[in-house]
Amino acid sequence: MRLLVILIAIFITQGLKAQTSDFFSGKAVQNVCQNVIKENRPGVYISQYPQFVQGTESLFYMQRSQGKYVVNMILLSQPDEAIELFSFKNKIHDILLHGHSLWVLTNETLQEWDLHSGKFVTLSNTHFNKRSPSNRNYAHAMAAHKNLIYIAHGGQGLHTFDIQQKTLLKTYDLGLANQPGGHYSKAIAISIEGNSAIIGVDNITAPQEDTKPFNGLIKFNLSDPNLHVKNSYNRKTAGVLAYAYLKINGGTVHINNLGLYHSISVNELNKGMPIKPKTHPIYETVDGMRQLVELSGDILIEDQRIYACGTIYKNNDKGTSKQLGKVVVY
Repeated sequence: MRLLVILIAIFITQGLKAQTSDFFSGKAVQNVCQNVIKENRPGVYISQYPQFVQGTESLFYMQRSQGKYVVNMILLSQPDEAIELFSFKNKIHDILLHGHSLWVLTNETLQEWDLHSGKFVTLSNTHFNKRSPSNRNYAHAMAAHKNLIYIAHGGQGLHTFDIQQKTLLKTYDLGLANQPGGHYSKAIAISIEGNSAIIGVDNITAPQEDTKPFNGLIKFNLSDPNLHVKNSYNRKTAGVLAYAYLKINGGTVHINNLGLYHSISVNELNKGMPIKPKTHPIYETVDGMRQLVELSGDILIEDQRIYACGTIYKNNDKGTSKQLGKVVVY
């Protein structure tokens, strides 16, 4: 019955062109954002940050719910209702739409699901190792270009997967392992526009007085993988990159960096110099008070506007903080 509903809904929305704003004004996304932070017990909150991917007629999202990782679909014709497609016990790091397939990324696997039939298609490993990778080498995020999926695979760097052949092709370590001073870093985010992939890198080891692990953005040339440029975050003026989500749109890299909205031109990443992305504080007025909004989870960009979920910390009359989830359009 669920599959029939999905197929009928897809049929009646064919020919419509979805805008991100259409979905983020609906009740379904509002519910997603309200659930990004849940009070587990008094004063103790757990995060349930979503992943988004938008098609021409629908918005797909993944969000943890009641101990499971659930993939849902919102139709352009029904922006107030979310349709559950499937759920997983194991952690989902990212979802990707390519053709009529939805790809699901876990710690070390890619799963393909056919959206026409609603059925599982194939399961593939994202690494060549015989053993499961360690925590620092888990897959984190993915993006597609033509018939390849590029996977930000933690300390193992960048992995490429052939969509048609269902085969892992090459890996690029990006110099993240065995850095001077014995440092390690990990690829945690990726976005592609044109012939460039921008990869977000967090450090694993802590900086020392004389040596520091790489932390920042890598511009990766898809035509010539040997041409990649490392741009470290300027620790003194920009801090560090951590728990990041990023998207390229119109030559600008938009970043949710630990709740803060950063942006930087792709052209600035050709220099291989320390960078200071522009910070965009986002505020909302709550009960007459101007409150800073922290971005919570994945972001979408449309017409140079950011669409995401956010969290506001609101102090109650007892002096304790209550966290509220909401839709953010900036």
